[in-house]
Order: sequence, then C-alpha cells, then structure tokens
Amino acid sequence: MTTKATNLSPKRLAQAIALGAASAGAAYPSLAQEEAVLEEIIVSGVRSSIEGAVDIKRRATNIVDGITAEDIGQMPDVSIADAISRIPGVNYTTNNGRAEFATIRGLTPDLTLTTFNGRILTTTAPGTRRVAMGRLPSELLNRVTVAKSPEAKMIEGGVAGTVQLETVKPLDRKRRSVVGVVRGLHNENADDIETADGMGWRGSLSYIDQLMDNKLGIALGWAGLDEDTPVYENRLSNPRFRAPNNGPFGNADENLTPRNDLDNSGLREVSPGAVSYDIVDQDVERNSFLAVVQYEPTADFSLNFDAAYVEQTTFVRNNRLIFENLLIPELGPSPGTEGDVSIKEFLSGSDDAFELLTAVSDGLGRIVNFRNPNNIDEETVNLGLKSEYRIGDWTLGANLSHSSSTQDRDNPTLATQMLSVDGRPGLPLTRNGAFDITDSGNIIIGFEEGVENPEQWGIRNILTFQSESEDEINSLSFDANWNVNTGFISSVDLGVRIEQRDLSLVTDRNRYFFGPPPTSGNWPTLDESDVAFDFPYSSYFNSYGDPSRDGSNGLDYTPYWPQWNEDALIQRAFDEFDRQDRPASYSFEDQLNSFDLPNTFDLSEDTAAFYAQLNFDSEVAGLNYFGNAGIRVVSTDVEASGFSVSLDNLTARFDDETQSYAFGGVSNDLLSNTESHSYTKVLPSLNLTFELTDNLYLRTAAARTMSRPLLTDLIPTVDTNVDANQAESLRLTPKSPDLDPFFADQADLSLEWYLSEDISMTAGYYFKKVEAFLTRELQNATTPAIEVDESGNPTGETLDVETLINRQVNADTSFDFQGLEFSYNHYFGMGFGVTANASFNDTDAVEDSTGVGTRIIPVPAGGISDEVYNVIPYYEQGPLAIRLAWNKNSGFSRPARGSFQETPDGRLDMTFQYEVNKHIKIIGSARNITDETLDQYTYLFEGVDPVSTGYPERIVSPGRSYTLGLRARF
Repeated sequence: MTTKATNLSPKRLAQAIALGAASAGAAYPSLAQEEAVLEEIIVSGVRSSIEGAVDIKRRATNIVDGITAEDIGQMPDVSIADAISRIPGVNYTTNNGRAEFATIRGLTPDLTLTTFNGRILTTTAPGTRRVAMGRLPSELLNRVTVAKSPEAKMIEGGVAGTVQLETVKPLDRKRRSVVGVVRGLHNENADDIETADGMGWRGSLSYIDQLMDNKLGIALGWAGLDEDTPVYENRLSNPRFRAPNNGPFGNADENLTPRNDLDNSGLREVSPGAVSYDIVDQDVERNSFLAVVQYEPTADFSLNFDAAYVEQTTFVRNNRLIFENLLIPELGPSPGTEGDVSIKEFLSGSDDAFELLTAVSDGLGRIVNFRNPNNIDEETVNLGLKSEYRIGDWTLGANLSHSSSTQDRDNPTLATQMLSVDGRPGLPLTRNGAFDITDSGNIIIGFEEGVENPEQWGIRNILTFQSESEDEINSLSFDANWNVNTGFISSVDLGVRIEQRDLSLVTDRNRYFFGPPPTSGNWPTLDESDVAFDFPYSSYFNSYGDPSRDGSNGLDYTPYWPQWNEDALIQRAFDEFDRQDRPASYSFEDQLNSFDLPNTFDLSEDTAAFYAQLNFDSEVAGLNYFGNAGIRVVSTDVEASGFSVSLDNLTARFDDETQSYAFGGVSNDLLSNTESHSYTKVLPSLNLTFELTDNLYLRTAAARTMSRPLLTDLIPTVDTNVDANQAESLRLTPKSPDLDPFFADQADLSLEWYLSEDISMTAGYYFKKVEAFLTRELQNATTPAIEVDESGNPTGETLDVETLINRQVNADTSFDFQGLEFSYNHYFGMGFGVTANASFNDTDAVEDSTGVGTRIIPVPAGGISDEVYNVIPYYEQGPLAIRLAWNKNSGFSRPARGSFQETPDGRLDMTFQYEVNKHIKIIGSARNITDETLDQYTYLFEGVDPVSTGYPERIVSPGRSYTLGLRARF
C-alpha cells in the first residue's frame, strides 16, 4: 500500500501507527520503526481522539471501528459498554438498568467475542460466554477496537464481531508519567433514598516508566469504584385468560361465564396474574489492578508480560410489593362489577378477538412482599506472556496465557404475606386491592389500609440459594510472519493455537414452608420489632404509582410497606424449624436431587486451531490495493457431565381451586450423564481494500465465521419444575453437548471518504447468512403421571400432565441478517464539531416465545434493533471541552423473557473537562440527562404488537447520574 505524504500530517501518521497497530489487520512493523515514530505521539482533546478513531479505521486491513485512549481514559463513559455503544452498529444489553453486554449488528451478546490483549476472557456470568463490560475499568484500558470482519489470524468465536481490549504499552509512551483520577459519583435515585448513599466515588492511579535506556518499560495501575445505583421498576407478570368457575386454568376454549367475561361482550378477558411495585437496591464495590512489563533489549527481540486482577462485590436487593393470584376464579374482580373495570378490545371482528383487563377498581388478591438480598463476589485473573523474535525476514512469536474467573453467590428469598382480617370463608389471606394499567408506562396499584402495619403480616416461606462457579482458560499459541515482499504478496502469517477451557457450577437450594394459610396461627407473625427502618423510598412514587392517593377514597391508597430486618427474619425462620415442638405443618425441602444436582455440572472444552494468511499490498492498472486472504481450521472437543431427573415415578395432583399441579415422586431418581461432542470447521476469510483515490477507499470482505453455543446449553441434563407445589404445567428443558456452533457466511462492502483532516464519512453494507442458528423450540405435550390425592396417596389413575418442552436446537434453516451503516465526522472550526452514525438492520430470523397461556408464538430474533442512531456534538476550545452523546435504538425482542424492550426517546449523556494547567483537569459527566426509562412489553398473541397492548413486563427507571472530579498528570 502506498500513501502520499500529503494524506496525513506527521502527527496523524504517528497516531495512525500507534492506534492502528492494535487492529486485527495491523502488519508487523519493525521495532526500530516503532521507536522512531512513536516518539512524536501527542494525544489530547476530544477532537484528537476522534481523529485517532478515524485513523484506526483507515489504516486497518479489515473492517474495524475503534475508540482511543482519549475517549476511554480522559473523558470516560461510565463503562466500556457505554463507550463502545457510540460505534456504528454496536449496542448493549442492560442488567437492572446498567449497561452490561455488547451486541454488534443486532446479534446477541453470545455471538460477540471479547479479547483482552489478544486473548479470550473468562466470564463471571455462569455458563455463558458473555463478558460483562460493566465490570471492566475503562481507566486501565488504552484502546478498544470492534472488528466486524475477521482475519484468519484472529481467534474464532465472533459471528457478530470481536471486541478487542488493549492495555497500555509503556515503551510506546517514551516518558515517565503518573496519572491520578478521582471522581465523586451522584445518583438521583440513591440520593432520594434515605438508606442509600447518594454519593459514591471512582478513582484510578497509574504509573508508567521507561528504564535501561528505554529497553524496559513498566506500567502499574489501580482503579476503584464504590457506588449505589438503585433502580425503580413497575412489573406485570403471568398474563392469562381468566378462568371460569370450575373450569380449567389458562387459555382452554371453555364456555364464557360471568367470571371471565365481566363486560358481557362475548369475549374472554386476559388479566395479569400479578402486578407489583419493585425497588432494586444495588451497591457495587470494585478494585482492579494492572501490571505491564515490556522488555526490548534489541531491535529484534521483545518480551511482554501483563497481569490484570479484578475483584467486585455486588449487593442487589429486590424488594417487591405484589398484588397476586388475580387469575384464580374466586379472586380478581367479581362478576357484576363491569362498571368497576376497564377493558380494551383487540383484533375486533376477527376470530382471534380478545380483551385486556386494564383496570380494576375493587378486587380480591393476595398481598405479598418478596425480598431477596443477592450477594455476589467475583474475581478475575488474567495473565499473559508474549515474545517476539525477528530473524532475517521472519518474525516468530509465542503467546502463553491464563484467565480464570470465579463467582460466589448467596441469594436467599424471604416471602411475607398479609394475613386475613375478616376471615373470608374459603378465601384465606385475601385482601382488597385495585390496579390501573391504562397508562402503559405506569402501573398504579391500590391497597386497602393496613399494608404499612407489620402486625398484619406473617412469614410465608423462605428459599435459600447459593452457587459457586469457576471458569478457567489456558492457551498457548505460536505465530510466524514471513516478510516476503515478492510480487503482490507482502508477507505470510502462519500460526497454531491450542486452548483448554474448564467450567464448573455447584448450587445449593432449600425451601422452608410454614404450611397452609394460618387459620390456626401456624405462620410466624410479625410486629414492629421486626422492622429494620422506616419506609425510605417515597421518591419511588414520583416515578410510578400515584402519590396523590391518600386512602380517602376506598382503595386509593399509596402503600408504605414494612421494611423488614431480613437477616433477622431469615434466622428466625431457621430457628423455627430447629424447634423440637415445631408445628407438623412446617416442611423443609432439601432440593439436592430436584434442583442442586440437575444444575451442577463440569465441562471441558478443548480447541486447536491452525491458520495461514497471505497479506498483499500492490497495485493494478495504477490502482493501489491491500488486504489479506487466509484460512483457519478449528477443531473442538467438548465433554460435559451432569445430572437429570427421571420422570418414571412422577406423581401429580391437580388442584381445582388454583387450577395448578403439584408434583412429586422424583426426589430419589437421578440419572448421571456424561456426553461428548467433537467437530472440525474450516473458516476462510478475505479482506480487500482499494484506494480509489488518495482519500477514497473501497473495502470488501468475505468470510465464514462461527460462535460456539452457550456453555450451559451443552450440559447433558433436563431442567424441570418438578419441585413446584403450584405450576400451570410441567416444564422440561433438555440440554446436550450435541449442539453445533453458529455459522455465518458474511460479506461486507463499504466506502470511506476522507475529505480532509476535518471531514470524513463512510457508508457500508453487510450481509450474514447464519446457519445452525441456535434457537429455542417450544413444544406442547403431555406427560403421564401417577395421580395422587391431597395426602399423597395414589388414586389408581393416570394423570396426563400438560407439558411445555423448551429445547435449544440448531435451526434446520438458515437466516439472513443484513444492514446499512453510515458515519460522519466533521470539525467545523471555532472549537465545534460533530460525529454521528446510524445503523439499519434487518433479519428474517425468528425465535419461539411464550404468550398468553401456553401459546407458542414466533417473535423476532432476540436483541436486534432495526435502527440505531448516535449523534455526538462537541466543543473544544482553549481549556474547555464538552461532549454530548445521544443514543437511540428501536425496540428489540427478548424471547427468553417473552417481552419486547424499547427506550422510546433514546438517551442523552454529557462529558466535559476543563484544563486548569498542564497537570490538572476538572472532569465530569451526566448520564441519562432526560431521565428516560427502559420499557419492556409482554408478548401476548401472534401478530399483536406488544407495545400497542400496553401490558408491560416491566418498566425500569435507572434515574440520572453525575460525576465530578479531577485528573492529574505528572
């Protein structure tokens, strides 16, 4: 490739070499060349960081986009997930309102490969291959690139693309530096909660030095974080057709009755099974450490060692006040109350017409408070040793790496419930309540007075859950580059890589039941001494509910429910079960066989890969071109061991009152399984760039890519709900290592126009034909069971239990994913500039999801937004720099949850810095300035837009957050 000297200024050329070297397509520059050029690098300012990102794209031999150290280190987003969402075609999924996992071109996070200094990372998300971007400290990373087209020498695993994270190289800096950053963090939700800390902190300290006449470089870094980020939620669950009296539960076609046709319209009504006010307390503490040693004693030899350690403790408490059991025939609204309900009709005039119950001014239900404090301790260790030796025209390299992650989780659940006050015969524990969903972004729930009185509550049951997971990867690779410079071939890359991955998960779950409703006082009752503190979440009702409801009009009452001392109550429950004279109604269920062993597994995955890649740089008919063509051969061996439940002796009883099943007879019948699976795949790739003019590039790329299945989907087991004492149906989820990986035959075409140093624009088209697409196949069936009576004695009859089989399968058809991507960068002058991008995605891929009842409905493949927009205007003049960042993506489906998520108005963030002097900068940011929510709507029926129904699965309000601090460099 030839590039005229007038194309890039010396400063930009230096940046291009430094920033582009990390891209997967970077050739092997000589160490002497790096030494000569990198001395000139000076990177500072928003505009310079944008130029650096443009240079990454321009100099790469494949299709990549990147973020430079300026974006990450000096004006950081909250996390790497936030930062890379500014890249065209890149988005992220959320967890309790926090950015977590990267998605590329609409494909799920499980199809995105994440590497750290060129090596695969382990995960703390048990059984997945996802890397939680929210855990990664942006302060200790130097560069992030997203490779959308692969090269043969890149590690396989990213059908969607590869996120490449790189740490600093100390010898690239050529001078000693000490950088310290400290910021105060402020979250509006936390600030309004009396028991939360509205102020947190985030800091980092790094030291970089060069020793032994610039032959030895060291970099040491620490980053820490402590913040409270509570989230407010509104939730609706289990929407179903209301059952008639003495009729089947769910969506069976039975005659209409006054109980399921309240307005006498001739159409049955769908009702929520439960509605709730939810508060998610979150506290995150994280410490990260990084060490890099770079040794180059000669121009022909280099040795690099890096070590990274991340420890994070996360406390999450879900605090839910629920109005539930609204589908049971005797509960919910009563017949003859058509004037007290609101109903919406859909698909009017068709055979599929139905109605939604959207408001009930007075009904019966059960009022429950679930509190489950979730303590998660996570650790990740990454070690890498890489050497390069140049001899003649050959550069030989070796890379040894280790990555390990552990997660320890302790997650008990305390269920308390309001007791009966009027002794309703046959309807114990029922209370009056109301709900209103006519405003789809806000579920208003009404309660009778007394919710705040602890003496009207009792402990219903306790569930304890603990898990330990370990994920470990060890790899060794050898690479060789032959600098040929013969004809059109510039060099040849050859290499081999072997990897061993071991994963294990152990769980321990137990249930403590206090028996049937406490008509004789067998539930532990509560009083004021069990309350830990006054209700601290009054600001919740500024987001949801209706704070004006004061109880003056019947059920128009905003609840301040008791905030229990959950640790003390859980211990009290344990003590109750230890009593020698405990009531006979108390029951303890050790779920060793029904849950623990079926979810305990060991898995090993061994891979070996060989690649050969030709790099070319030449011209034809006066037209310069460069790129590479190669092939990667990958062999994978999987062996997994697990347990599954035998259903040969399944017992079941159908409860007419609750219209549900209770199962048994399987606790001692476990099958131990060990299975293996092997496959070898060939992955060709081609990247070709034409320099049409000095400033106009045409890029083409074609490749076959693969992504392996989720690790937990490879376990030979069958997950069941046979431990349930109340379930609408038997649910089976079979798994097996027999699954093949995703495959995609993909092609890219892009045009890049670099008009000047201040203006550039790109337009691209991509196409992926995905084969062996992993999707969930749902199937309705029946399972024979031994019928038992209420005492557990066989009746002598066989009961055909309604069964839903949820199986992960390789689709027998291929699906197409395609899209357009545009980006535009323009510095206008006088300090003002803008960078913007847009992506438009389309696919015919579908997945099965569940709708009303046990309906199986096809929905769009999960995680794909049809449209994604980013607009980032900035101002940088003198000591002041300000950057706004607006992100908007259209909604996307979440099949596993049966919901569709959107943020209707997008999200606006802002960062700024002010340079006090050459050593000190004031930095700050504001996130979610317009206080947007994440809205998730429930799929009900095939062909019915979930947003139009107004039935939310959940509405999440993460609130606004701000940072303000100092950055010092010496």
